[in-house]
Amino acid sequence: IVSLVSVLVASTAHPGDFPLIVPIMVGLLTGLVCGLINGLAVAKLKIPPFIVTMSTMTIFAGIALLITKGTPINHFSDAFNFIGGGKLLGIPAPIFVLLLVVLLSWFLMRKTTLGYHIISVGGNENAAKMAGINTVFTKIVAYSFCGLMSGVGGILLTSRVQSGLANLGDGLQMEAIAAAVIGGTSLSGGKGNVLYTIVGACIIGVINNGMDLLRVNMYWQDIVSGVVIMLAVFLDIQKKLKEAGYAPFAVPNSKPADNIYNWAERLLTYQVVEGLLPELDVNGSDSIETSEIVRGIDLDIINIEKAPFSDVFPLLKEWSQYWAEGYNAIDYTTA
Repeated sequence: IVSLVSVLVASTAHPGDFPLIVPIMVGLLTGLVCGLINGLAVAKLKIPPFIVTMSTMTIFAGIALLITKGTPINHFSDAFNFIGGGKLLGIPAPIFVLLLVVLLSWFLMRKTTLGYHIISVGGNENAAKMAGINTVFTKIVAYSFCGLMSGVGGILLTSRVQSGLANLGDGLQMEAIAAAVIGGTSLSGGKGNVLYTIVGACIIGVINNGMDLLRVNMYWQDIVSGVVIMLAVFLDIQKKLKEAGYAPFAVPNSKPADNIYNWAERLLTYQVVEGLLPELDVNGSDSIETSEIVRGIDLDIINIEKAPFSDVFPLLKEWSQYWAEGYNAIDYTTA
């Protein structure tokens, strides 16, 4: 998206061609439309998000190359160059754009119903749908907003380098992921913080600038970014396992059975008590107590007290299929 925005913005930013508002609007609308395409493909066509974004990334980059034929677009107006390279009160102009974007994103995610819907859909789409949230609309808006922010980034970068390049966005996706993950965003969804993401971006910037000052080979920066992402995801996974009652790196002599029992009890309690399951009519009753479900698996938990987690998981899957078939509920293996 950044590459396509860069090319289209550069084509309308020449001196005397259009007022400053035109290249800005072209960049924003291009990013918004690209994000909308991603959102529709994911929400409406049900294509996996990873496939969609990888495919459209190639498509948008290809369109940018077709427009420029691989040739940079230069010579912009002074007003446009000021966006990425000018200063206000001694402060670089992009800082003011950053503050505006952060304020807008924070307000959207923390002060609006839509923001909470986005977090809910990211955490558990099935639960959000049962709670009455329009998950299709929410995902489309989320992807569209992401595209809009990519448009902002494309405008700033084009103005900063004073050139429209078809490969301007290459490698930025890894830096964006690294910044978000370091800032505490969970790749499994449902958790994230705008302000912490800015801290993550600053950390990535400090690492990259530090390596530049130390004259470290530029290719090491990609290696470091990859290692940072893997480490952050690993720590996030360990935290989730610990919260679920299973810690593979826990203190020795911990009881596996207790960990598995807590994990299963929390899962079943969450599914039933939080209203993710509809009212169940079991043997003429209107509902089913969570404790009744948990008691039904006590014996199996005792029998697998010394079993490794790799052997326990198939049993959990068997339980989930049993409850799903027996009570016409959702399959816990996908919950």
